[in-house]
Amino acid sequence: MIGAGLSLEQAPPFEATGRFFLSVPIFIIMAGLILVFKDLFLVRSDPSIVAFIHLFTLGVFTMVMFGAIGQMLPVLAGVSIPNTLMVSRLSHTFLIAGTLLFVYGFLSTMTPLISLISGMFLLTSFFLVLGTSLYALINTQKFSPTVKAIFTAMIAGLFTSFLGVWLLTSYAGKYSEVHATIMSIHMVWGIFGFAGVLIIGVSFKIIPMFYVAPEFKTFCTKWVVPLIVIGLILWSVFSFFLPELKWLALLVIATFFFAFSVTVIKKLNQGRRPISDVTIWYWKFAGVNLFIGMLVWIIYEFMSLNLDVYLAVCIGGGFILSILTGMLYKIVPFLVWFHLNAKGHFEIPTMREMISAKIAKIQFVFHVLSLILVLGALSFPYLIQLAGLAFIISGILMMVNLLKAVRIYLKYKDIDPNVVFKTKEP
Repeated sequence: MIGAGLSLEQAPPFEATGRFFLSVPIFIIMAGLILVFKDLFLVRSDPSIVAFIHLFTLGVFTMVMFGAIGQMLPVLAGVSIPNTLMVSRLSHTFLIAGTLLFVYGFLSTMTPLISLISGMFLLTSFFLVLGTSLYALINTQKFSPTVKAIFTAMIAGLFTSFLGVWLLTSYAGKYSEVHATIMSIHMVWGIFGFAGVLIIGVSFKIIPMFYVAPEFKTFCTKWVVPLIVIGLILWSVFSFFLPELKWLALLVIATFFFAFSVTVIKKLNQGRRPISDVTIWYWKFAGVNLFIGMLVWIIYEFMSLNLDVYLAVCIGGGFILSILTGMLYKIVPFLVWFHLNAKGHFEIPTMREMISAKIAKIQFVFHVLSLILVLGALSFPYLIQLAGLAFIISGILMMVNLLKAVRIYLKYKDIDPNVVFKTKEP
């Protein structure tokens, strides 16, 4: 199951990447609390909505992606990230501090000082993770399709972070005439360049490895990411100089994400391991939402309809959050199992025993329910509080499940592997 082409001896310690993964449910709960206790409007300009969105984009999406980059690059590219544990501790701290300060600013009053400090904290976190990872890749000889995609996503992440800091300063100061254009480019690069490309690249390895599915075709692994990047560059250029041609860039980006959504579902259906796995639900649900979300984006651009909430729910919640949740339920148990095995512990629970499938399935229901309720709140505003409760319950269930795996790791990691336990459960 581990697969070929992996340099497991370069894997970072669990403590380095685990801290990012375990922070995710906390921010999901915080996002739910905003929906429950803040009177807000489901429009992009509402400061509370900006805070809510960035609890996900920074506190959830970026957390998982930083952890995935730190975990997968050394294994896939055979590189050693300098001072891994120290870098992870610092970047994790700066990311949490910057996100919380960002949210505080938008929930109260965003002052120039708050925007400056939160922006510097976030930029520092991005540079610590992405900068050190890019530096580690300089001498690698293992530029597989997944590594190339991660490399591309890291560049997109740095670009997105620069734009984000610029937007923060403009929120606190004078509203610039180009603010809307920069915000559009920031969102598109963050969603499709950073998160989207990273998910595509990681799926090249994860889907065949974890689900015993067929490998992706050469055209997909070789050309899809470069063509998406071309579309993103065209979108940026056209946004400034030829806005009437943005639809061309949109079609380029949408074409390959349409193809990815269909391919993911097809690969999972072709998996050679006929097992009931809740993470497959997340991946397939994500594929469907990505397909619908790209249709919504095309309609949004061509017909100028107000579909912001539908886009956010389908792309942000239905696609990105679903896949990242499914990945967490695979990656965290795998890391616990791998690191304990590396220490010589073989009498331990299996990966499937490290998390509760029942809890994961219940969380999936609340995950889907939360997205439905957000859409329902467009017509029945009182449903927004129920959506918040669904997010909170989903986050709590995720935390309980991930902590179950972590407790197993903490129980065994400092014990002599020659000691035989009579039970597998902690």
